[in-house]
Amino acid sequence: ASFMGMAATELVFHSILQLIHGRHKLFFNAVSISILLIAVVVKVILFILCSALSKHSPSLLTLAEDHRNDVLTNTMALTTGLIAHVYPNMWWFDPTGAILMSIYIAVSWVFIAKEQIEMLVGKSAPPEFVEKLRDIANRFHPQMKLDIIRVYHFGARFLVELEMVLPEDKTVKWAHDRSLKLQKLLEQQEDVERAYVHCDWKTREEDEHDWEYIRQKFQEKVRRLKESYHSYHEAFEEELQLRIEADAKEKRQRSRSGERSKGKSRTKRGSSLDKHVRKKESINGNIHLRSASVKHGSDLNLGPDMKSVVIDSPICKSGAEVCPDAKDKDKAV
Repeated sequence: ASFMGMAATELVFHSILQLIHGRHKLFFNAVSISILLIAVVVKVILFILCSALSKHSPSLLTLAEDHRNDVLTNTMALTTGLIAHVYPNMWWFDPTGAILMSIYIAVSWVFIAKEQIEMLVGKSAPPEFVEKLRDIANRFHPQMKLDIIRVYHFGARFLVELEMVLPEDKTVKWAHDRSLKLQKLLEQQEDVERAYVHCDWKTREEDEHDWEYIRQKFQEKVRRLKESYHSYHEAFEEELQLRIEADAKEKRQRSRSGERSKGKSRTKRGSSLDKHVRKKESINGNIHLRSASVKHGSDLNLGPDMKSVVIDSPICKSGAEVCPDAKDKDKAV
């Protein structure tokens, strides 16, 4: 198709130059006419034969298209050449006819190339043909249900893929034998090049060969994993912060408890000194107290038989005496 298109473009270019240069002498005789007539007849016969057999081979279809173009170009060349030869004033008829035929050939081969490319890339089959194969699959066996059907070009003919749902309790032998029969039945169709039957035990929501759907599902899974990771990371950071705050609070409480316990121990130690460090010295009814914890204003309960108390204390003067008179025995120092 590319070669024929280039040849047609070149012919258009030279025909335009011929029209620009003006009148020219055209050589046309009986031999040329005979050759063109024979070529037209042969090409017509070949076109009919190749068209009849083109359903069995894409190469024959291409040859039929080529023979058809040859018939049209030779007929146009013969007609325009004869007119230009018989009527010299109509010399422009020949290049004009060449331009028209070249444009037709280029356009026709463009459509042929487009059709062949669509077949090569796997264009989908017509809906009518797909429905025909769907009916064959649905009516094949009562325990086999059609799930997915794919029909696309494989050259000039079609490639068929079926996904059938079978009962899950069936054996492999049972599934293989029925699938093989269905495959042969489909391949007996005129336009089917090859058929494949895939067996499954349940219907699938997704198409296993739909890569766009698979890509979307994968992206959705990645997005969910990212969201789960971020949620877990935020929860972990929040829990870690709470633990840090709890540890700091516990340390502060321990510090306060330690200070309180130290204060209590000091108080207990002072009271024990007041109670146990005192030493009584009964000399002629006198009491001599040695205590560093006796403070000014302390109450001293003296018995009726005690005459005096001598206090050694940083607060009181050394050797101070308290006279235990009957009326002053509860007097505070």
